[in-house]
Amino acid sequence: GSKELIQNIIQEKDKITVVTMLPRELATKLLRITEIAKIFEENNINPECLILPEQSSAGIVSGHTVFGQLMIRCCSIMEKPSIMTLLIDSNRRNILLAKRMGISCIALKGNAANVQYLRSADQVIDTLNAVKMKDIYKL
Repeated sequence: GSKELIQNIIQEKDKITVVTMLPRELATKLLRITEIAKIFEENNINPECLILPEQSSAGIVSGHTVFGQLMIRCCSIMEKPSIMTLLIDSNRRNILLAKRMGISCIALKGNAANVQYLRSADQVIDTLNAVKMKDIYKL
């Protein structure tokens, strides 16, 4: 479902970024395996659309803090205010932080032990195939 969703977003002329906590080598490998990298190349999507944590010599910071910084970078790269940004995630803490930042959220049930934890999202879905562009624009 992710390839189809990304293609729909690109067809609508909307900007897209991929935010991940994975190391760059693993993230780019996954994008190649899923053929998302190919979609980005075919549509001349800027390589900066892959947002990863920056290496920090300041020591270890919580994943929560790093995720907040990544979302700020995401908004900056997309040149959109947080209110015009959408997060699709299955992590309850990421969803809560994004909501506090004014970002709309779609929660992906995935392997969530308790779906109630995802209720702070604007919408909860079973799979990415359930995401429709008209629903995104409503958020």
